Amino acid sequence: MTVNDVIARLPHRKKRPGTFGYGVTTADVYVRDALTGPNRAKCPSRLLNGVDASQLVKDAENKLVNCDPNATVTDIKSPTDSSLPDHIKAPKNTLMVFRNIITTPREDRDGDLLLTRGAMPDPKMPLLWQHLPVMPLGKMLAVDRHDDDMLRVWTALLDLNESTEDAAKLIEADALRISHGFAPLEFEERLDKSGDFSGFLFHKYEIMEESLVSVPSNVDAVISTYSRNGLKSALFKRWGQRLFEDRPTQVAINTRQRRGTTGSPVQFSLPSNMPYADGPLSRTKTVTVREAATIDAALKTVLSCLTDPTNASHQLVSDRLTNALAAMDRIKESRRVGEAYRDLLHQS
Repeated sequence: MTVNDVIARLPHRKKRPGTFGYGVTTADVYVRDALTGPNRAKCPSRLLNGVDASQLVKDAENKLVNCDPNATVTDIKSPTDSSLPDHIKAPKNTLMVFRNIITTPREDRDGDLLLTRGAMPDPKMPLLWQHLPVMPLGKMLAVDRHDDDMLRVWTALLDLNESTEDAAKLIEADALRISHGFAPLEFEERLDKSGDFSGFLFHKYEIMEESLVSVPSNVDAVISTYSRNGLKSALFKRWGQRLFEDRPTQVAINTRQRRGTTGSPVQFSLPSNMPYADGPLSRTKTVTVREAATIDAALKTVLSCLTDPTNASHQLVSDRLTNALAAMDRIKESRRVGEAYRDLLHQS
């Protein structure tokens, strides 16, 4: 089985409930997200060192990447910090040095498992932005720990341009995660108890690059940085603007709380700017404060997709929408609301 065979088999894994943005996938997921601007505008080649965005996406479709939820940035330091290990030598023009986890042997939501001991990191691998080869931000300096439980490295973010300054701000805001591009060398398909294909087990693989990426659970920090004019580079600003404009429209559940704890009863009705607000679903319902918060978050996503149906087809928002409607289904009093909006979205 070749790498292309692995890529072809990825869609056939049994999906597990989880947060989009983690696990084994192809790099185009992140490249598309980084290059999609406001109103889904294509990224101009002048922002990509003259390379056409479509070509970058096409190339990324043939590259395997993995983002482990544990792959976080820690121990951020100045390149001149005396507490850095003696063997860590920061290159000239280093903006910051940080220690970060590349991968752990944690099964992802799709059933894939990468054995950490089998990882073979390139000692000269670059640090990229969203797996874009035209957007280098730094480089790996040294492996800090490599055993059965973890691959952790020291990485330098270089002071190259406004993009690396923006990356530094987002790292400090804990808005990013680490993903890595890899080439499998020894691997096999995993089967569930029924004998069905349930993912891949990667025994041995080369890691060619590490990359700073954004996942949905962290976009609020990106939006906050953008809204405070904290992003300076043209590529980062158009990306931040798109995330800002795609954020769910703020709606408010009309509530009347009886008591203060999260498990206490609270009455709510649909806000007037939601479809069906004046119809049969508008009657006041009684749920807990915790459930009302879940419904509120779900309705924000639903309203965003109803306002602009193209949002529902966008992969990031589509995944959030699926999770939002599923959350509403779990709450008895909001099930009819969720079903009605699901039908309405299907028709749009």
